[in-house]
Amino acid sequence: MKRRFAWALSTLILLAPFMGCSLFTGLKKNSEGYYGEHYYACGPIALEKAFLEYYQRQGVAYCARRTLISKSIQDSGMIGKEILSLFSSDAIQITWPSEMKMIAQQHGFKTSSIKDIGDLDPEKHIALVLVYSKITDYHWVVFPMDDPEDFYGKDTKIHKIYLLERE
Repeated sequence: MKRRFAWALSTLILLAPFMGCSLFTGLKKNSEGYYGEHYYACGPIALEKAFLEYYQRQGVAYCARRTLISKSIQDSGMIGKEILSLFSSDAIQITWPSEMKMIAQQHGFKTSSIKDIGDLDPEKHIALVLVYSKITDYHWVVFPMDDPEDFYGKDTKIHKIYLLERE
């Protein structure tokens, strides 16, 4: 038992310089038990924008609140993000592609993977697009409201495109 404790403690000491301040401060949940930082993450914001745009085009009043979207994402599990947040507290704001697809499905949409943004028509299509620049600068945007091809300027690369269609 002492050997395991010593091993765990020495590993923690070796990794501590790479774990950032979240190791010591911890991430705070709000009174409802959710990470409030995730409410303002790009994933819930993009989903909210996409749903609102879809229903606005249909002439239907619809209220998709990002806080409820974020709570649904958090209810599906946060352990991977909590572990990553030991290294960077910003990791708690990650929204995985599978979570984007899950929330879209919960709201009555199917997601189809598209390979080329040029295949989308801004008058007909709404898509969730994961763009990136550098190794950790990933961000969810909404086609056509955002400009996925120029989000980070000339360094913008598109990682995933999910066309939203009503089921």
